[in-house]
Amino acid sequence: MPSLPEPAHVIADDTEALKVAEALKVAEALTEEFRTGAAERDARRRLPRAEEALLSAAARAVDTARGRLDAATAAEASIAVAAAKVAAANAAVETGSSLFEVSGTRSALDALGLHRHWRDARTHTLHDPARWKVQHIGRYVLNGTKPPRHGLL
Repeated sequence: MPSLPEPAHVIADDTEALKVAEALKVAEALTEEFRTGAAERDARRRLPRAEEALLSAAARAVDTARGRLDAATAAEASIAVAAAKVAAANAAVETGSSLFEVSGTRSALDALGLHRHWRDARTHTLHDPARWKVQHIGRYVLNGTKPPRHGLL
């Protein structure tokens, strides 16, 4: 029988328990504040729908390329995937930044751990830079120049 995973952290004393309780109260307040007006913000931004549409288009392009792989279908698939990646990266960083905007400076407390969402999103955008993808997308759309055929796009 597999053993249960060990807890990530054991609260050492009452002082630490009080700090955790305070952090949870802050998180609950921030959640409620963020929830208020969420439907209106979603209606204005429409970010998730745009990324979902680009991802669906990229999936269709990849399926088409798999069905009849040639230089044209490979280029279409590469560009579609790059466009989805750029949009998703921008949305991830913007969403992480918006978290801080709506929740104020207390949201950056280490005890809450909310800063990691922005940091993780930003790290992913730096490891796979969108600015190179945008250049290849532009060259393809404007000049018909096919993107390079390697995993970096």
